[in-house]
Amino acid sequence: MNIVVLGAGFAGYNIIKGLVKDESINKITVIDKSQSKLKKTKKLGDKIVVYNSSIEEVDRIRKFISRSDLVIVALPPSSKSIDIIRACIDEGAHYMDLGISDYTLLFTIYHDDIFHDAGIFAFPSYGADPGLTNILAKHASKDLDMLDEILIRDGSVSYDGTGNYYVYSPIVFFQELIERPLVYMNGNYIRLNHNESIENFYFPINIGYKKVKIVSHEEVITLPKFLGKKIMKVNFGYYIPDIIEKGFKEFEINNKVKFDKLKALSSIRNNNKLRGFELLVIKITGSKKDEKISRQSFIYLDHQEAVKRFNENATEYLVTYLPLKVIKMLAERKLKGAGVVLPEMLETEEIINDLKDLGIYFYEETKKEIEEIKI
Repeated sequence: MNIVVLGAGFAGYNIIKGLVKDESINKITVIDKSQSKLKKTKKLGDKIVVYNSSIEEVDRIRKFISRSDLVIVALPPSSKSIDIIRACIDEGAHYMDLGISDYTLLFTIYHDDIFHDAGIFAFPSYGADPGLTNILAKHASKDLDMLDEILIRDGSVSYDGTGNYYVYSPIVFFQELIERPLVYMNGNYIRLNHNESIENFYFPINIGYKKVKIVSHEEVITLPKFLGKKIMKVNFGYYIPDIIEKGFKEFEINNKVKFDKLKALSSIRNNNKLRGFELLVIKITGSKKDEKISRQSFIYLDHQEAVKRFNENATEYLVTYLPLKVIKMLAERKLKGAGVVLPEMLETEEIINDLKDLGIYFYEETKKEIEEIKI
């Protein structure tokens, strides 16, 4: 396979590290506007060809798309994202992203027929969350007749010894906090006010109750439509450490990001200095025949444990796990047909068993007999 990767930042660089090891990948064309990122990426292997350009220059990028089997977008949402999708359809290249804007996600979903007729796949939202969270939700709900609620909680925290906190992307993080939260309730998508979006949630691994902020996220859009179950409620929340909440409140007042202690994970030069963990929790309440069932499944990976086992921090490992898995399936022709394939549309057994073998998947369940209401 020949693959084009748009973006050599945190996610793009780490996906490329994995692709280089895959014998089914012949060539990886990396496109980014940063010469320093391209120079760093080029050192990963002989399969890599780099090209200095911006996603805004779609016409220049199109020639590389036309020679590729798959295009991976590893960039923040852009006004040109849809133009890249159109170019993939025109040139017959499969499309993948790790998370995009609501509009671009909906655009991709609603053009399923076009992807299908073009004989190509679209894989939107294939990161950790969204991505692995969708897989966990499907696996935990597969035998339930009806779902009262799906709560998705990201309890991850990354910090060093000097007071810095790290997130996937500070720009994207603040953008998600600022946007009015989107939730799914009783068959409708609803925008909450910010004063309705703070709650306490009990996290596993003896972490206990922590403050979370409900935000708009891709899973809230796709799970009610594509999980194949009747669902009453879906929402997504981030654990917000007090120091980050303080920075967010300053942003709300001053409309400027002044929180200099919040940094991009790509800025940490030595993984051995990073502390904390990745924690993705899915809590599902539903029913099966005469039982009310509550299930909680989660992925937990400590940064230092990940460095020892995988030679990369927990975020690097989990962000790239699902896309690399699906790319391998695509290369081996295990995926049949064409069209839009969301993470929750995949078969989950192989992925869940792999996560279990890695020792990073956990599952809890409680059952209660449904009392018959007599009139």
